[in-house]
Amino acid sequence: VATTSGALFKVQPGALPAADAVQQVQQPEHETGSWTVITAILQDRPGGVWVARNDGLSRLDDRSFAHIDPLPGTPTGEVWDLTESPPGVFWIATDAGVVRREDESIRLFTAADGLAGDTTRVLAPRQGGGVWVATSEGLAYVNGGRVHPADLGADLNSIAITALQTTSNGDLWIATALSGVYQYDGDTLRHFTTAEGLVHNLTAALATDGRGGMWVGTQNGLSHYD
Repeated sequence: VATTSGALFKVQPGALPAADAVQQVQQPEHETGSWTVITAILQDRPGGVWVARNDGLSRLDDRSFAHIDPLPGTPTGEVWDLTESPPGVFWIATDAGVVRREDESIRLFTAADGLAGDTTRVLAPRQGGGVWVATSEGLAYVNGGRVHPADLGADLNSIAITALQTTSNGDLWIATALSGVYQYDGDTLRHFTTAEGLVHNLTAALATDGRGGMWVGTQNGLSHYD
């Protein structure tokens, strides 16, 4: 569990007494600070935990933290999100673009490659391969070493995208600031707001329920689509 104050906690399900269920993970002093914000966490296939922050990126294994430079030799600014797609290929959203890392192979994709903007905010694995990328100026996906713009309409090019989530059937769900959520099935874009039952149009988190439905985290609580 990550917090906006930079703290990181590990929860042990079923631990007794209950006070022992939550343990704070000690991070190296140079990794923390009063202004540090953890923006994303990801567990990789071997079991390590990647921690993205506004001041960098680290990976925690059973023993220690290791600092990871998203793009060696090039400042990338804040790290906003990260995902793994396919296994062993890591995508890192930064202020300088989206970084693809696979072992020692590292590549940066930017607006010059076709992204709508360099500041990449949120990512989601794409069922057909590669990754969906939301920038501050629109949506695209990267696959096969190429950027494919996804022009889903003027609305999505001008509003802040706060979260992305793909489903088992390949649908892409898009959470936005103040404009509700969108569902894209590859052909049709559907829009859901408070008029369709959302508890608030400021949406910030998405999670599948394992049965084909979608949980939507909003400013005023949870909504569920089934």
